[in-house]
Amino acid sequence: AAAVKSEAAPAASAVLDGAGAPAAQPGTASKDLNFTFAKLTSATTYQVYCATAGGVLSEPLEFTTSGVSMEAGESSGSGHTVIVTSKVSEVVRCIATRPTVKPSAYQVMQGIGAVGVGAEPAAVEVAHGVPTNFIFGGLDSNSAYAAFCATV
Repeated sequence: AAAVKSEAAPAASAVLDGAGAPAAQPGTASKDLNFTFAKLTSATTYQVYCATAGGVLSEPLEFTTSGVSMEAGESSGSGHTVIVTSKVSEVVRCIATRPTVKPSAYQVMQGIGAVGVGAEPAAVEVAHGVPTNFIFGGLDSNSAYAAFCATV
C-alpha cells in the first residue's frame, strides 16, 4: 500500500516498491492487512493504493488528515475554556483530564477519563478556520488539569 498526496495514480510497481510508504506486505484475498502511514502532513488529502504482484492497481481510498490546534481561553472560578481551530471542517470533542491521564483519540471521543460537571462537552462540528470554544465546568480551581481533543 502507498499513501500519496492527491495527484496522478502511481504505477503498480511503485506501490509494490513501497516508494514513500511502508514496505510491501504479502497478503491473500481472504486476509485483512493493516497499514500505518507515519509523518503525514496535517490538513492534507491523501489517496491510498494497493497493488498486486501481477501489476493490478486498486482504486484509491481517499482521506484527509486532521489539523486541530488548541489554545487556552478564559478561566473563571471552576469554568475553563479551550479554543479549538481546525484546518478542515470536522467533528471534534474535547475533554479535561487529570494531568497524569493520556487518553487515546477513541477515549476522548467516548469521554473516558474526563472530569468535571457533565464530564465533557458534546462533539461538535468545527468549521474550517473558525475558532470554537469548549467550556469545562465543575473543575477545582486549586487542581491541575490537561485538555485533549480528538476528531471523528
